[in-house]
Formats: sequence, structure tokens, C-alpha cells
Amino acid sequence: MKTPCARKDKVLSTKLLEETMVYDQVSHRAHVLNRTVALVWGSANGRNSIDEIAQILHRELGLPADRDIVLLALKELSESGLLQEPVQAETGPERLTRRQVAQKLTLAGASLALVPLVTSVLAPTPAMAQSSVTQAQAEQDLIKVIEEAGSNLSSNTTAQNELANAAAAYSKGDYNSELADLEGVLDTLGLPPL
Repeated sequence: MKTPCARKDKVLSTKLLEETMVYDQVSHRAHVLNRTVALVWGSANGRNSIDEIAQILHRELGLPADRDIVLLALKELSESGLLQEPVQAETGPERLTRRQVAQKLTLAGASLALVPLVTSVLAPTPAMAQSSVTQAQAEQDLIKVIEEAGSNLSSNTTAQNELANAAAAYSKGDYNSELADLEGVLDTLGLPPL
């Protein structure tokens, strides 16, 4: 993969304080990208090479301009289904590990918080969907909140916490709690209820 390309169709995203939340309408999963992965995802436009993305990370985050950091981020994005084409494993005697990248960042004096990481909230199983609010309705409510909250969400930690609680409730199949938390996000931001 010489010029990786992020998948942007059927994907909603919003920037939180230090992370980016991405909701994949195809897989029905919400992903939280740390700053490093979010910057790689945003830079993977099908024109930037891996080396060019490494330079962007260096310029924007002060990370070493190292292909391995980009490759790990691309691996995370690929496993989350957020690239147009999956990343092929690197060939050679050693496979890239998170530990190796963490060691490189530590030696360079960078924060371990910048080690590429994607956290995903899985869609609940059908057995979890035994509540008065359906999975489809919960999903639509989540999409609506992300769309309406937009940039207001990135500057409001209370609303971000409510959204995180809603995502956790959704992952457990507790759609009634998720709905209450989403209403909390909207109320905190001064938006009309669902």
C-alpha cells in the first residue's frame, strides 16, 4: 500500500477533546481514534504516501517521522474497517508490534498517549435487543446527536462524558440508558430533545 485511502462513505465523525469519534453506518460500530490515528485517517487521502503521512505526524504532533508509527495506525484503521483497502501485513523477519512503536516513541521523548490506538464499541447481539428502544432507533439517535452536536461537542467535556456513557450503554444493549444519556448530551448543549 503506497498511498493509503481512508474510507469516508457511510461514516460520521466528530472531534472530541483529544480524540475523534467515528461511527461506521455499515458495520454499526463506533470507533474512538486517538490523535495519532485520527491524523493518519485524515491524511490518508489516496495521494499521501506512508512516508508523507509520517512527515505530517512529525510536523503536527512532534512524533519521529517513522513509517512504523504510520503502519501501526493503518493496521488499526484497517482492522476497524476504516480504510478503502485493507493493509497488508509487513513482510520480513519481524512483525510490527505496539510495544516496538511505544519504545520508539519513548526514546524520542514522545508521550505514550500518542501510540496509535483505536477503541471500538461493538454493536450488541440480537439477544441484547430485548428493550422498548430498538437497536435501529438507538443507532439513529446516536447519528442524530453526532450530526446536531457537531463542533459544540468538542469543547464541552460534560457532553463528551454523556456521549461516552451513551456509547457504553449502547455496547451493552441498554438502549433506554443510551437514550437517556443522549438526551443529556443534547440538554447540555442546549439542543432540542430527540
